[in-house]
Amino acid sequence: MIPQYVWVFARRWLWLLALVTIVGGGTSFLVSSRLPRVYSSAAKLLVTPSQSGVVANYNDVLAGQSLTRTYAEVIKSRPIVETAARQVGLDLPYESLVATLDVKPIANTQLIQISARANDPGAAAQFANEVANTFIQSIQSSQSGRFSTIRDALGRQVAQLNLDIADHTRRIAQLAADPALANSSAELPRLRAELAQLQQSYDAAQRSFQDARSSEGV
Repeated sequence: MIPQYVWVFARRWLWLLALVTIVGGGTSFLVSSRLPRVYSSAAKLLVTPSQSGVVANYNDVLAGQSLTRTYAEVIKSRPIVETAARQVGLDLPYESLVATLDVKPIANTQLIQISARANDPGAAAQFANEVANTFIQSIQSSQSGRFSTIRDALGRQVAQLNLDIADHTRRIAQLAADPALANSSAELPRLRAELAQLQQSYDAAQRSFQDARSSEGV
């Protein structure tokens, strides 16, 4: 049983406890209502290192997870962030822009989450999406340039081998047209051996050239 003096004390000071609670709640509401609203929006990227665009095996999964960590840092780089900001009309210094971004790989996946904060929900979503799009375009441009260099080099190699094959074929035909010279010269067997080697090299270079073109397309 609660002693009488406890009830007396509680009745005497209950109003003060209630007042403190009301004032504290009202103050918290007033402060929170005056603070600017901050909205967050997120975009996700899937990293697939395999050429087909589909994860084919466990090694591809590991490679994808490793790339997500690297790409997460690249996404926050100045060129990506500033280009995305210009696209959506944000005129802020890089330090302010990157402070509104949270880019992190999602654990045990090949996903990267890009979160942007803004006072307007539409602006947050627009900036997050544009950062993702800018990063994708940057990667595509880099890959395209790399494949173009490889493709052009292989194309020149194929063209040169084709010329060498044509030259050897012409010289072999000239020697074969003169039986006396062909029988007395060691050049004809040598040219034929070189021609066979050139044809093998041409076939290999042609396959590599076609593979490069296919990879560039993917």
